[in-house]
Amino acid sequence: MLQNTLAQQVQGEDSFRLLTVCTGNICRSPLAESLFRSQLSSIPNLSVASAGLHAVAGAPMDHDAAQQLIQLGGDPMGLVGEQLTDQHVAASDLILTMTLGQRNELVEKHPRATRRTYSVGEFSLLLQGFHEPAPLAELVKSASFHRSKSGVTTAYDVEDPYRKSIEVHRRVALQISEYVTFINSKIR
Repeated sequence: MLQNTLAQQVQGEDSFRLLTVCTGNICRSPLAESLFRSQLSSIPNLSVASAGLHAVAGAPMDHDAAQQLIQLGGDPMGLVGEQLTDQHVAASDLILTMTLGQRNELVEKHPRATRRTYSVGEFSLLLQGFHEPAPLAELVKSASFHRSKSGVTTAYDVEDPYRKSIEVHRRVALQISEYVTFINSKIR
């Protein structure tokens, strides 16, 4: 995670807090965090952070994942594993996990986060119905309303590349990049 954690950032009325979550917070979620931060940099008062359900707390980003992030134009410096806390969840307006299983685990522990927690694939699928870009808060509200009709399956999950081949890391990074780019295209 970069210097300012989500819990430390100022929470003004117009701020929006996006949290990406995976298991260890050293491969997928920091890669997504960095890409979202870069692609959504023009949105005022938006903060982006990441955390892990079972984080390798304090560890730097996995070398292979970091190399893929660099290939995508991101910078892994300062991205370190951070354990998901109650404070992360309470402070977040949108939580994007990498798999449906992670989403289910998170909302089981934090039921109040159900309406704002999605797998990144699920959220992308729900946004396909938007023909015009909309504010991020509106997208989250609409996605919550239409969730039961999404038809999302584990086929939309982002595979865990940890300790797998560079080809798996590359495939995962491209999948995350595609999801981030698509979600960005729907935000006004």
